[in-house]
Amino acid sequence: MNNWFKLVFLVFMLSAPMSSLWGQCASIYKKAETLMSEGKYRDAIKNFKAAMQCDNNLTESCNAKIAECEKKIRTRTSRVSQTVSYGLTVEKDSLIFNNETTSNVIVRVQSTPKEWTAVSDAEWCKAVSLDNRVSISCEINDDTNERTAKVTVSNEKKKADIVVVQKGKKVEEYIRIGLDKLEFSGRGEIKEVFVDSNAKWEVADIADWCEVVLKEDDKLILKTQEGGKKREGTLILKTQDGKIASMIIIQKRKGIL
Repeated sequence: MNNWFKLVFLVFMLSAPMSSLWGQCASIYKKAETLMSEGKYRDAIKNFKAAMQCDNNLTESCNAKIAECEKKIRTRTSRVSQTVSYGLTVEKDSLIFNNETTSNVIVRVQSTPKEWTAVSDAEWCKAVSLDNRVSISCEINDDTNERTAKVTVSNEKKKADIVVVQKGKKVEEYIRIGLDKLEFSGRGEIKEVFVDSNAKWEVADIADWCEVVLKEDDKLILKTQEGGKKREGTLILKTQDGKIASMIIIQKRKGIL
């Protein structure tokens, strides 16, 4: 079809007077310049190419104008791309799962551009992209220790992290003290008390004349000052779930070892 059109155009041009033909070519060129001045660079390029086909003498000038139009198009495209505003927000930046929770949690995502991905850094934590949401789920945690994963949501320019914490398997807490009774001399002493527990614990109560010098996971260091008469009190330890262990503490009368 294009070849046929060119053939008809050529026959028409050959049959036309030369002065008339040159005037038509000049008119096409002039129209291309007008389109170019109006910022219609793509239409201008089409007309400059038509003017070249019409008159070979316009080739150099048309090529220069076409190159100028293409440069204008590139500059305009660059400016448009620079004004694009990138953004990314997630509804929640952290999630907590129980050790047996396998149901998914939906977190909404707002992204510009619309295309984004969600990737988890742990095999036990799954992240699935669903339009403007990410679905996050965890496998059952059979360990007693808590574990942490990170889901990274990202688009072309920005990213946001969702921290996923899964609690460990719950076990019944216990706490035991190795002694039923601990005695201090009347002149004052420092002694160790060993503690056996599978949980975090604290000193719930202690006699006011006995001081905790150091507390570690498996022991206490207690200290008494020089006393007078014999005195007796209680040391009570307690876990977070309320399990209790107790021991009687005694300070002998001064002068008795």
